[in-house]
Amino acid sequence: MKPNPLQRVIERACADAAYRSELIADPRRVLADAGIDVPRDVDVRIHESREDRLTIVLPARGESSLAESRCRLPVGPVSDVPEGLSLEWQESLNLPKRTLVVRGRVDAATAPAMRREIERAFVNVDLDLSGVTYISSAGLGALVAAQQGLRGRDCKLCLRLVPSKVRNMLEVAGMLPHFEVHDIDEYREGFPKGSATLFGGVAPTKPITDVP
Repeated sequence: MKPNPLQRVIERACADAAYRSELIADPRRVLADAGIDVPRDVDVRIHESREDRLTIVLPARGESSLAESRCRLPVGPVSDVPEGLSLEWQESLNLPKRTLVVRGRVDAATAPAMRREIERAFVNVDLDLSGVTYISSAGLGALVAAQQGLRGRDCKLCLRLVPSKVRNMLEVAGMLPHFEVHDIDEYREGFPKGSATLFGGVAPTKPITDVP
């Protein structure tokens, strides 16, 4: 199992006094340097244990877990997205899970926005790629990084309705075995023409019979 990046930060802070001081002084920056992008609406606080103090952290009142609280992702189009790309969060009937619908080009200019949105989630994410017209190596790198971020939270990333051109890019780059991939042809065979909903009650961005 891949080590949890937060666990690595804690272990280093225990062994390196200077790093520990940096973590206490600016935890958000130190976590970002370690590849942990904390959502902007989450406050980060560091509490040091002491021999004469017992610190117990409870979940917020009425919330049973962090994952449950982070299910509150937005629903609808994502704002502040570069030109050429659109992102939209959709609810799934198979909660806790969310679908992020991606449309347009995923390249060096737009890939960071896609990665940012995926890494906001503390739940499993289905990525609907049926509307993607182009993906570059930067886009593939963003998928890998986002998947690693989710794995660090014990969550999964699934690529759904993957067009043949995107699947070919993943295969050429040797990344296909590292993702759970369900391509367009798989849904064409599994669902009749005009099927209203797919995987967890979320409709594709366009009819599966019309996707090239």
